[in-house]
Amino acid sequence: SPFATSETPVMISVLDGTGDLGSISLYIVEGGSMRQLRCNRSMFDSLGTYYGVISSTQGGWTMLSSEGRYMGAAAYGDADRRTNTVYAKLRNIFSLQPDG
Repeated sequence: SPFATSETPVMISVLDGTGDLGSISLYIVEGGSMRQLRCNRSMFDSLGTYYGVISSTQGGWTMLSSEGRYMGAAAYGDADRRTNTVYAKLRNIFSLQPDG
């Protein structure tokens, strides 16, 4: 890693399914070593689970087969809730609360 010998502390965030026991993990690398700061072990906060639900309910694929299709396509999506035709369907499945 180019940061292994860096004098400046480096933050690493891992957003996964539930790999390595966590769906969201935060690390800091400083002084040549990496230390875990936080690990959220809830699969309900997992981006991998989110994309798995999307691919199985909207695309008709089985879980763990097509999440990458949606992750890649997300960058090309319509972020405007008023014009996005998929938003209303997804709103029935997911909701955002003030605490995340």
